[in-house]
Amino acid sequence: MFCLSTADISKVFAHKKALDKVSLSIRSGSIHALLGENGAGKSTLASIISGSQRQSSGSILLGTNPYVTESVTTKTVSFFSPQDAQDKGIVMVHQKPFAAGELTVLENCTLGLEKSFGAKKRLEKIKEVWKIPVPLNQKVKHLHASQIFYTELLCALIKKPRLLILDEPSAYLDEKERIQFFTALREQADNGLAVLFITHNIEDALKYADTVSVLKKGALVLSSENTKSSPLQITPLQKVLFDSAYLKHREERLQKNRGSFSAEDAVLKVNQLTCREKNRTALFSLSFTVYKSSITLIRGQRESGIETLEEILCGVFPLQFFGSITLQDRIYTSKKPLTPRIIRESGGAVIPSNKTFRASHPDLTILEMLTVYGNTKNTKEEDEDFSRSIIANEMISIDIDEPVKNLSGGMLQRLILEREISTDPEFLFLFEPAAGLDKAASLSLCKNLRSLADTGCAVLVVSSSADECLVSASDIRYQLAGGKFL
Repeated sequence: MFCLSTADISKVFAHKKALDKVSLSIRSGSIHALLGENGAGKSTLASIISGSQRQSSGSILLGTNPYVTESVTTKTVSFFSPQDAQDKGIVMVHQKPFAAGELTVLENCTLGLEKSFGAKKRLEKIKEVWKIPVPLNQKVKHLHASQIFYTELLCALIKKPRLLILDEPSAYLDEKERIQFFTALREQADNGLAVLFITHNIEDALKYADTVSVLKKGALVLSSENTKSSPLQITPLQKVLFDSAYLKHREERLQKNRGSFSAEDAVLKVNQLTCREKNRTALFSLSFTVYKSSITLIRGQRESGIETLEEILCGVFPLQFFGSITLQDRIYTSKKPLTPRIIRESGGAVIPSNKTFRASHPDLTILEMLTVYGNTKNTKEEDEDFSRSIIANEMISIDIDEPVKNLSGGMLQRLILEREISTDPEFLFLFEPAAGLDKAASLSLCKNLRSLADTGCAVLVVSSSADECLVSASDIRYQLAGGKFL
């Protein structure tokens, strides 16, 4: 059942060729996974199909009826905006959220709808079918990362798409949420929905997709059916995706035997932290210490309380809590909470889970984003040289004057980490660092964190990911469940 295909799609930016004659076919009633390393061109292709960008050359073919075969009728279409694509039944859920924080979930979902009458009832039905745990009357700014993703999904589904494009849909979902989401996605695909989901996660692609395609440096290097009778295997895909250097070192153990830690090396001490704030998962008597020259990892599913912990340690939205937090020998409580400013003035750096709006902003240029916490005495030329050096270190092809919104989620993640490390912090709080990263980028992240810790920095990582690199790189590990450490 033919839905949409691309024919020799190419995209050229001023500085590079992002896509090179990509031809892809997506069927109704199927799930199509698009794999590739960060920067391979996945998001660019999806943006073209969904009308956010225009291709430099090539064409898009659309089936005139979602229930007819490819042999019947197709037509060439041109999309000049996302609305053009939506009018043809093509809707995209972006990795970087665009929901308005001051509006409720319901208001975001009905924004721009020509017919909003009965929208709340339709959304409640969608929530039921997809098992989406988001209150419609809640303001988006008070939602955690996975709920913001679900909000974006609701905004897409209310438009009744025939082709749903998902950019890294599992990036902010824990394991339980991931299984639930893909189960619902499978059911809707079986009912005729065409799905293109972009991912760096080979395991998700093999487990849930009917077709798997691989982009590498803007070119389509593989596209194969993935059936029960003839399933694709992970090792051949890894060989296509990753270079020999990654394959050689992917089993490398990053952890060092560091022995015990002394009390005078403590940078962060959390004592009996308890929080029962409304609309936040409760925490019960959490106590832990983060030491110099070490990586402390706290893992748990989103419902375990890690997002509540992030809000308290980042201090973006003050929460009422009991217990105390000692940072650099200064005590902070609910009456005198931590704030991002205090963290930075104390010699630290923090990277929240929401990289798009809390650690950056789509409307900033790359230069502005990379120098937002820089030395105010620097000249423009010094800021430009600094920014270009960070981009070069991460081997990303982008100009400093381009907007942040042109970055993929993985690219943004990597540049923000480089930005923070460049400040030579005494401590680093890092939330959901593996979200949106392919395995090679994840390995590089962990090596960077290990190197940072070895220079004396105290690193705290809070993650819902089961990333084996993070586990291997860490010195101290905690498992959070039900608001308590196991």
